Amino acid sequence: MKETSKASRRRASDSSFDWGSVFIGKGLDVGSGDDPLIGAETIDISTDGRDANILESYFEGDRFDFIHASQVLEHLIDPMKSIKGWSKVLKTGGYIIVTVPDFELYEKRTWPSRFNPDHKTAWTMNRLLAGNGVPLIHVPDFLNELSEFDLKAIRVELIVSNYDFSLDSSIDQTRHTDGAECFIEFVLKKISSLQPCWVR
Repeated sequence: MKETSKASRRRASDSSFDWGSVFIGKGLDVGSGDDPLIGAETIDISTDGRDANILESYFEGDRFDFIHASQVLEHLIDPMKSIKGWSKVLKTGGYIIVTVPDFELYEKRTWPSRFNPDHKTAWTMNRLLAGNGVPLIHVPDFLNELSEFDLKAIRVELIVSNYDFSLDSSIDQTRHTDGAECFIEFVLKKISSLQPCWVR
């Protein structure tokens, strides 16, 4: 797996976005597990008992310049409420960097997830997939709602790296294909509530 390491290698060679301006200052890696983001403070319920749902109960407000969460939101009961809490400990001008598994490419439109039964929500860029009893979150709609918390999406992309579309759907490529990513990645910036939403 090592999803943070895979994403970090990809970002280092990505000239389409200024990642260097995002990962600056004091950072927090939420749900770091055994693959923490280098240089960031970590929190993980499996190692230190601290719950990603309630970050604001562990840290004072405006503490971090960035918050990184690789493959975390899909495990949380209320992702919107959780990110609202995360924004409280993020400085104005700071960033939240998130990756979540794509329902089509990772879960292969199968629910519950056969690759990780702890997934509580599925994530998609495709509005046509809504319904059928799947707790599906349409990412563009989700990001639009976050503007209520002074969070502006400055990047959202479906990441398909080293993914083999010819392989059988029963294979979790993130485990069995070297460097494979099939995720949705988005970056949020915390803006001042006094600032027009179009200001970057």
